[in-house]
Amino acid sequence: MWLSLMKKAIKQAKEFSFLDGTDANTPFYDRYKFSRDNKTLNLFGDRVRCYEDVNTLSELLTSYETYARLYRNTSLVLAKDNCVAAVSEGKIYLVHFNIPYQKKE
Repeated sequence: MWLSLMKKAIKQAKEFSFLDGTDANTPFYDRYKFSRDNKTLNLFGDRVRCYEDVNTLSELLTSYETYARLYRNTSLVLAKDNCVAAVSEGKIYLVHFNIPYQKKE
């Protein structure tokens, strides 16, 4: 059940990140917290957005995943589509990274 909810949370986070008209070429990451009500997800609190350069975002993505896996041995972690989601204490903590593709010159 949690895995299915985490996949839904990732899908919602990717949609929420661009609802305000944010340009897809802008490098940033958003942090979300979701609570569940039976099989329904609810955004808990507000989204937190941080702007970083592309190289930093790539490093942060792997760091967040590693931290989520090591934070608690019992945490369920899913890394998919530039998102890292972790379940802890009945909440889904999710970080969505928007890492624009850069052409090498």
